Amino acid sequence: MSNFSKLVLSDNPFRCDCHSLWMKNWLQNVTFVPSVQDLTCNADSLTGKAIVYMKDEHFVCKESQSRNAPNLDIILPIAIVSATILIIVMTTVTALGCGHCKALKLAIYKRYKWHPFDRMDHIDNDPEKIYDAFITYSNKDSHWAIQILMRELEGNFPPYRVCIHDRDFELGADIYDNIVRSIYLSKRVIVVLSNNYLRSEYCMSEFRRTLESELRDNAKYLIIVIFPEVVIKNIQDIHLKDCLKHRTYVKVDDPLFWTKLEYALPKQRQDNDEAQIETVCEGVEQGVVPMTWLCNNDTTECQHLLE
Repeated sequence: MSNFSKLVLSDNPFRCDCHSLWMKNWLQNVTFVPSVQDLTCNADSLTGKAIVYMKDEHFVCKESQSRNAPNLDIILPIAIVSATILIIVMTTVTALGCGHCKALKLAIYKRYKWHPFDRMDHIDNDPEKIYDAFITYSNKDSHWAIQILMRELEGNFPPYRVCIHDRDFELGADIYDNIVRSIYLSKRVIVVLSNNYLRSEYCMSEFRRTLESELRDNAKYLIIVIFPEVVIKNIQDIHLKDCLKHRTYVKVDDPLFWTKLEYALPKQRQDNDEAQIETVCEGVEQGVVPMTWLCNNDTTECQHLLE
């Protein structure tokens, strides 16, 4: 272009982006373009600004901008559609009732960990209930109940607080008093139903005590976990048979076993729940909460009670 004597570029709609930065540098070094200060951008917020006086960082393509910032033109419609679908699902579930939508509720929970259904807030928010679940099982099934079920629940994040008779029953106390206390202090009772359980009068008494507590609290917090060996039609106990007939139970060999169990359990509370800690300390002093609870939990606020 050294043969040019004059090049007029005025009145052109220049688009100032990453592809035209070279033009700014070029205009600053040529002498045959008149009035370079009058050459302006015609692009969004840069319209009207003199090209030669603009900073290099202003010459940016929208594609590179979108990598660093969310595109609201895309995100907003998706959010609106998702919210609408969610409202429709909630309305449908509420209208149809629990009996027809258990699979849908479970699918929502599995995908989004969202659980607005089938909650028992008056039980789950009770600070006196220091355990998330009391597991009742036959001693012959202790390996599965402790090494698999309890370990999985207590290994969760945040962990569930679990009560089992092998570890948490108060030594020297009457066995039935221990059962009643454990049920009272728990938000759920998990029955590990096996043929061993059905043959044990001790285990069945725990089950009956739980049913009595449910009637008293007007809540259904019994969770029945069934071993594959159990034939429901052969069960003789009329209360258990009626319970299985009208409630959802979880089969151990179900591929969704852990998801279904977690759905039935209460939402875990954080360990720093001050109201609960205060209640535990008072309970230990009054003899309602067993000392073993302090030994098996990380609560340090009332460790002086162990001295």
